[in-house]
Amino acid sequence: MIRRVLPMLVFAIVLAGPGVARAVIFDAIQYVDGITQPGWTVDVSLGGKLQSGNTDVRTIGGAAGGSWRVDDSVLFASVNGGLGEEDNSPFEQRTLEHLRFRQYFNDWSAIEVFGQHEHDRFKRIKLRALAGAGPRFFLRHAELSVAAGVTPMIEHLRIRDDGAAPDAGT
Repeated sequence: MIRRVLPMLVFAIVLAGPGVARAVIFDAIQYVDGITQPGWTVDVSLGGKLQSGNTDVRTIGGAAGGSWRVDDSVLFASVNGGLGEEDNSPFEQRTLEHLRFRQYFNDWSAIEVFGQHEHDRFKRIKLRALAGAGPRFFLRHAELSVAAGVTPMIEHLRIRDDGAAPDAGT
């Protein structure tokens, strides 16, 4: 059933999708390509920094990722975020979540579906949501592996408009 529905979903997204999206997405491919064994994996990391002196800095951040593979189906999820303060003024406040599903059809083809949410106060990103789906093709020979795919993507972006706040990087 899933092998019939997913190609129709991709075709519908290609036909209904808007023009080329401006988005750069989280690079989940490097993680998903490494999920070759059945079962699940979870990674969690937390970190922080305390600094005193001329400038007091406090940061805290974390990331969690997980994957699950059953037969020819792979599910991958990632969540990360951070908060930072310098001399009692915030300089970092961000979150990013990414979810990706890949269904292999044979040794040379698969389909991927993904979604992503992002918030970054200091890039003035109030909300950024992405979704996409598309085919992926593989060519493997001995130690060489090459993949190509097309993934139409839709994006919804809301920028925080404070009027007086400068753009990030200025």
